[in-house]
Amino acid sequence: MDKDSVRCMTRAELIAASEGMFGSRWGRPLARLLGIDPKGIRMWKRGERRIPDWAAAKIRLHSEVGPIGAIVRRSIIEMVPAVDAWDAHQVAGRVVAELTNSGLVPAPGLVAAAKTFSLRPKRTPRVLLGRRDQTHSS
Repeated sequence: MDKDSVRCMTRAELIAASEGMFGSRWGRPLARLLGIDPKGIRMWKRGERRIPDWAAAKIRLHSEVGPIGAIVRRSIIEMVPAVDAWDAHQVAGRVVAELTNSGLVPAPGLVAAAKTFSLRPKRTPRVLLGRRDQTHSS
């Protein structure tokens, strides 16, 4: 990725993307995702340091689920209030990937999301498993 193709990430974009992925307490989870000290995240949030291009690119890559993914994520959080925001985001990304790969959603903007979220789950969110088990066991 060349320098000209990456635009600077603003504080507002950082906050919006991070809250979308992790909810209101997004600092530490974002630091873990990026492999950096949470102190750096706090500096970016306060505007004390510029958000590096590599971090902006990674945040954008992981946060982009498109409008369909945002609707799915919001629906998951509304229907399963105990679900972790990151788990809801991961499930939404998976849904977008499945829709894109099946050809049901041909929008070119969703191709990046389909590549970001693996179709092979690393783990199933605990809350969703617990809910599914309770629902199907009756």
